[in-house]
Amino acid sequence: MENNKITFPQFDLKCKLHKKTKIAYCMNCKINICKLCLEKHPIKEHNVIPFSQIKFPKQEILELKNLLNEIDSNIDKLIKIKEEIELLIYQIKNTIDNSSIYATNPENNFINYYINSLKIIKEKTTINNDFQILNLNDVNESFEEKIQLTNCNLKYLKTLKPHYDWIFSLLSFPSGNLVSVSCDQSIAIYNIKLEIIQFINYAHQEPLTCLSIKDDYNFITCANDGTIKIWSKKFGEFKLDETISNAHSDSINKIIYCSNNDIISCSDDKTIKIWRIYKNKKYQNLITINHNSTISSILLLENENILITCGKEETKFYDILFYTNLKTLNSKCGSWSSLQKLDNNRIITGGGNDSIMKIISIQNKEIIKEINNSFVCWAICIYENKGIFLTGGMSKKINIFRIDNYELINTITNCHNGPICGITLTKDRKILSYSQDHNLKEWEIQ
Repeated sequence: MENNKITFPQFDLKCKLHKKTKIAYCMNCKINICKLCLEKHPIKEHNVIPFSQIKFPKQEILELKNLLNEIDSNIDKLIKIKEEIELLIYQIKNTIDNSSIYATNPENNFINYYINSLKIIKEKTTINNDFQILNLNDVNESFEEKIQLTNCNLKYLKTLKPHYDWIFSLLSFPSGNLVSVSCDQSIAIYNIKLEIIQFINYAHQEPLTCLSIKDDYNFITCANDGTIKIWSKKFGEFKLDETISNAHSDSINKIIYCSNNDIISCSDDKTIKIWRIYKNKKYQNLITINHNSTISSILLLENENILITCGKEETKFYDILFYTNLKTLNSKCGSWSSLQKLDNNRIITGGGNDSIMKIISIQNKEIIKEINNSFVCWAICIYENKGIFLTGGMSKKINIFRIDNYELINTITNCHNGPICGITLTKDRKILSYSQDHNLKEWEIQ
């Protein structure tokens, strides 16, 4: 109806804007409105009724109660489904961990039973066509990968030669881009396709030895000249932000860029140093820790507040809150240049003068297992989704081991023409190996 033909019912409620005019409720617009307000309203048709006749709140309350009951019912279903999934995954894990027959035979009926069960539960998790609760594709894929570990192999993809000399360290940014440092004093930045998008010549005055990434916009490098450099991304390119000159009196072997912006470095000068930004926004030495020998590697376990340092004669565990020595282990066969966190309970080491890798318990800080790698190990790469880790070193080979029981699955020979310095896992699940033959090679797990 036209707004000038509306007859307003008489009510006690009055318009706050036009205090003398009484208002009613419009069922079309869901608003309180008076005759004077109505004249300025853009909608010309209104259906006004007395407040005593309004029934929609009771109807909406009833609908809300029905909706809540439906939600409660769905929650109960989801809890039951969650419990079924957790039980099934637990049974699968025990099957893989405790029975080599099930883990190595994909045709086993017992395994097929669990895969089929997963598919059934996946169907249960869809309550209706518009409401997908859980996707179990990742569970299926992860499970199928683990039962086929005995056939794990590397497929060669391509070779690059980004530097004039051999690469000392290569890491992946969270975005998938990569950065490498080389003995030729240069830094290379790559996109995820391994195309060089930035190249920095003469980043240090001597060969670069290590790098550490904080995030997509910040990384640090160190070199034989004892300096540390902080690089930040500005206007699409990485620029030198700060130089810590004479950070050590000898070559720096490893550095760590902590999440709180602290830097930890270790050197052939037998010291570990912690660097922190102060009021002048420059890094200064906070703490110096002395070792009895040159230090080749360090590993920070931030969640456990533990710093592990490896020298030629000893390996030490420090509390990083108070920098007190928690425990000292005899390195026995020289320093471990490769230190990696295998999982939440274990550390794996390599790089001693022998071919024996060590598994160390994080909780007990003791060596719990020794693994014969068949060659001196300089590089360790953890591929957790596949349940494997890869090693490389003096022999120019790459070994593939299982994470759960340390079984050697495969050995790929003649990967490089020189000792392998490092192995890196990229964001798109490719394997990159780099060697003293100056080559960077890309591989795919099969």
